[in-house]
Amino acid sequence: MHWTADDSSYIATEIQATVMTTTSAIHPLDKLISYYSSWKKLKRACAWLLRFQRFILLKTDISNTKTLLYGSLNIRELEVAESALLRYVQRQAFSDIFDGLLRHANSFGTGVLKRSSMHNLCPVMKDGLLKVGGRLDNLDATQDRKRPVILPSRHPITDLIVRHYHLREGHMGLTHVLSATREKFWIIKGASAIEAEEIELEMHRLKLRQRQLSLERRIALGSQQTSDEEAEAHVQAEATQKNHLDSVKTYLEGCQATALVDGNQNFFPKVITPPIQATGYRDC
Repeated sequence: MHWTADDSSYIATEIQATVMTTTSAIHPLDKLISYYSSWKKLKRACAWLLRFQRFILLKTDISNTKTLLYGSLNIRELEVAESALLRYVQRQAFSDIFDGLLRHANSFGTGVLKRSSMHNLCPVMKDGLLKVGGRLDNLDATQDRKRPVILPSRHPITDLIVRHYHLREGHMGLTHVLSATREKFWIIKGASAIEAEEIELEMHRLKLRQRQLSLERRIALGSQQTSDEEAEAHVQAEATQKNHLDSVKTYLEGCQATALVDGNQNFFPKVITPPIQATGYRDC
């Protein structure tokens, strides 16, 4: 088939596509959480921020009669900071359930869907946090054990809490760490979360071990290089001594040849010290 210049059957078309881009702003608290690798340090940082917030509010509001706090952080400030962090996690992970129970604070499981992973926990809103409900009020234990705070399985703060208990209990295994965390927190699919943290800690230990072995190899290599230098110096000394003996031997052979030419083998001319001093040799 041949295309002619005036063929109008071919029409160039322009294809346009509509692309939609969205930008999501990172919450400042998320940056703060990602900065710390310790649950204790994160709580202290949040407590200092809340104290600074209180300071700014008191400075701007003249009618406020509250007093400023000075010095080190107290226990109450750390508890308030912990509650603020846990509340932030629950609002992110369980926003619908959190808002539903916030409107019905005295009800158990209101607004919780049956297909939700929290349905069997009968969640209740207490002290502004989602906690495990049910018939635990008669339990002879502390309030934290009666009403542990519900946490999602995968979240940076959940990982920090699991790591905190993992280190506190001395890496005693999944069941022991899970029992320790449930003194205060109820992590959904907690066994999986703890197992994932154990794998991460094991990988971290392997990296540290590899780094230590690499350092030991470099140290061993350095000592080997030192011994090679000593061996090289020893070889150079032997070569110098051999060259010295060869020069003395050549000199003595020259003396004997001179005596033979003169026809008197018993004649060895008195020779001063050879050009290179030889230990153990005297006149020819």
